[in-house]
Amino acid sequence: MSSGTSGDCSKKQKTCLQVATNVTEQKHHVTREIRGQNLGICRGFRGCTLWLTGLSGAGKTSIAFELEAYLVSRGIPSYGLDGDNVRTGLNKDLGFSQADREENIRRVAEVAKLFADSGVVAVCSFVSPFADDREMARKIHKDSDLKFFEVFIDTPLAVCESRDVKGLYKKAREGAIQGFTGVTQAYEPPETPDLVVKTEGLSIRESTQKVIELLENEHVIPRVLHDTERVAELFVCSDNNIFTARMFTNNNSVNGGVQCLQVATNVTEQKHHVTREIRGQNLGICRGFRGCTLWLTGLSGAGKTSIAFELEAYLVSRGIPSYGLDGDNVRTGLNKDLGFSQADREENIRRVAEVAKLFADSGVVAVCSFVSPFADDREMARKIHKDSDLKFFEVFIDTPLAVCESRDVKGLYKKAREGAIQGFTGVTQAYEPPETPDLVVKTEGLSIRESTQKVIELLENEHVIPRVLHDTERIAELFVVGNKKVAALAEAKNLPALAITTVELQWLQILSEGWASPLKGFMREKEYLQTLHFNCILNNQETMRDNQSVPIVLSVNELDKERLDGMSAITLCYDSKPVAILRRPEFYYQRKEERCCRQFGTNNPNHPYVKFIHESGPHLVGGEVEVLERIRWNDNLDQYRLTPNELREKFREMKADAVFAFQLRNPIHNGHALLMQDCRRQLLERGFKNPVLLLHPLGGWTKDDDVPLPVRMAQHQAVLDAGVLDRDHTVLAIFPSPMMYAGPTEVQWHAKARMNAGATFYIVGRDPAGMPHPDANMYPDKNLYDGTHGARVLKMAPGLNQIEILPFKVAAYDKIAQKMAFFEPSRKDDFLFISGTMMRGFARNNELPPTGFMEPNAWKILAQYYQSLQKK
Repeated sequence: MSSGTSGDCSKKQKTCLQVATNVTEQKHHVTREIRGQNLGICRGFRGCTLWLTGLSGAGKTSIAFELEAYLVSRGIPSYGLDGDNVRTGLNKDLGFSQADREENIRRVAEVAKLFADSGVVAVCSFVSPFADDREMARKIHKDSDLKFFEVFIDTPLAVCESRDVKGLYKKAREGAIQGFTGVTQAYEPPETPDLVVKTEGLSIRESTQKVIELLENEHVIPRVLHDTERVAELFVCSDNNIFTARMFTNNNSVNGGVQCLQVATNVTEQKHHVTREIRGQNLGICRGFRGCTLWLTGLSGAGKTSIAFELEAYLVSRGIPSYGLDGDNVRTGLNKDLGFSQADREENIRRVAEVAKLFADSGVVAVCSFVSPFADDREMARKIHKDSDLKFFEVFIDTPLAVCESRDVKGLYKKAREGAIQGFTGVTQAYEPPETPDLVVKTEGLSIRESTQKVIELLENEHVIPRVLHDTERIAELFVVGNKKVAALAEAKNLPALAITTVELQWLQILSEGWASPLKGFMREKEYLQTLHFNCILNNQETMRDNQSVPIVLSVNELDKERLDGMSAITLCYDSKPVAILRRPEFYYQRKEERCCRQFGTNNPNHPYVKFIHESGPHLVGGEVEVLERIRWNDNLDQYRLTPNELREKFREMKADAVFAFQLRNPIHNGHALLMQDCRRQLLERGFKNPVLLLHPLGGWTKDDDVPLPVRMAQHQAVLDAGVLDRDHTVLAIFPSPMMYAGPTEVQWHAKARMNAGATFYIVGRDPAGMPHPDANMYPDKNLYDGTHGARVLKMAPGLNQIEILPFKVAAYDKIAQKMAFFEPSRKDDFLFISGTMMRGFARNNELPPTGFMEPNAWKILAQYYQSLQKK
């Protein structure tokens, strides 16, 4: 039988007949439900392949599945590729001739490489009796810079034959099976494996433990304390015995030169948008089994690969395991032995469908981009998934031939027209468009992002992925609108009332306008505990965690609790005026010290917001709120208080393709402006056409020595009026949140709120949300938080997947150039760092700051404010 085509596949029936009859499907220990609950808890790229080789009955599959279960239980994506399982699917067209054994191993190695590249620990259990075949598998991984570990499951033939669970040795001895390894076919044991496991006398768990230790020692997985080990103790011992474990070294030379030559020459390898590092940072944040296959079909140049890789990047960024199987990529590896005859095209699709099925079964969203011109082939791919009870979606990327040919990035249409390529789909080979696809995407006139969005919506509607807010949709607001408003106002007058403070009204505004979405009111205890301990809350479907790093709570005193406990609803009043109804109130005790220590890292009563908390009531009340009307402050600044939905609409009107937000609570100097200008430059260089700046000063409560909001807004307007920032590409608005001075904890809240407002990038500076320590002697730098921690934490924070943190450069006054510039450590003496204290000193003494530090009119506004304080 030829190993290059499916010799025993019936073309008429579009089925591939089983050649090997002495195989038994193995059931995974890890169910899809378990994968959904556990995958991705342990971050970091861990993709590699473990190749378990040994005689039939040695224990390979038992160890493989035990190892798989261990890894998945610890949040490490893993999938077992078993010899029998693969031969009932992908390799069902292969027998046990030496050529077919070689082709079996080659295909499996290529599939394992794809799994490893997607960040999965692929655990392969194959007899693989020939050393050259195993060396070929190692080389396939080495050529892709992926780790490969050969593990010899060394069990004596007599022990294997005594087990003989499948009865194969008995059949081989009777002559019913020819070429059976260990009986009539020699097994070539590895000479220098990465690990030898002698299973005789060991349990499955003990054998598996040796493989786990290999992965730990090779830094593939984190080391944990094993049952047989001691916790480290800090005693000084008189006799130090050092035990060393020597790991076998890799031998990467090719013995025998086993190779599969490239048949198709008109293919180009496609690079994934999602790097291994990105996979390691993001995979598994979103729980639940989501394995399925998206099959993108259409003409060459239709946009299949572009959409597939854009979709893959989108899913991975949201913690959903996904991997793109591209036509050209597969033909440079697994299917490099296939050409473009109709039989080879069919076999190409069959193999890919089998691989996609394995990915889907492992919990991955497999995104396949293949021309796949024949309807019968695509139906075969669907049936392969249906038979395994896996979701399969056929997506027709419907792009006119003329448009595809005008793109012709690879120059294939030109070659086909010249006769250099025969049987090219759309030119000399017909394409059979799907009659009833699950989705049609007409890409003409759409961007890649817009086309991809249609596929995302398909996955949402099919409940494969959680639904999220899209750019064109509105954030949920908590206002009572329409006919309900009259009834709510009447109801509010008859409910028991609870007076709230100015700061609590500011938090009510935050809730009502959607800045804290998906919160629907002041936090109940469940949400409060999640926020306090995890900096996240579960979304409405309880499938994903949304970042929510600060509690948004309402305090009550003892008398109010006794008066209101048991009520179905209460009216919240500000200055004796009803402002909202709180439904189904839940009262719970406020442990103030715990809250302060977790949120602020201190319980010092001289911290301004800690002081607030300690002065508040001993209880908290949570519940959903219905806000009676939009909160206005009537301070001539309400026109700047744009809601998230209004900002999103503003960005759409400006045709922004990127929005970068800058949070500040201080006046703008030219160093800030330089940073914002540089961020816009970075985005333009990355290919964005119209990046827009959201200049977003904090507008809620601040401590007494901060510059008041009206002064800051006037100063910001002066900066815009002078052209220091480009008014045509800037939106100046007020962020209504109170300031908490909670450092790295609070900066996550600032980023999350801007993400809800449509920002896609966020600039974070030094010591965001920081302040001097109330006890100046506590730390050497006298600050409450490390100045670098805010930016570092923000890059690692969970639940902020829709916003990218832009790198921050430190700006200072360049005394030589007489302007603000990015600090250069090599000439640090040429730079001056101008603090707020120095600015106040300049203003108090009626002095001008150094030329180029701040726009003159903006400085004038600030100086007048500081001088007014002197007069007081």
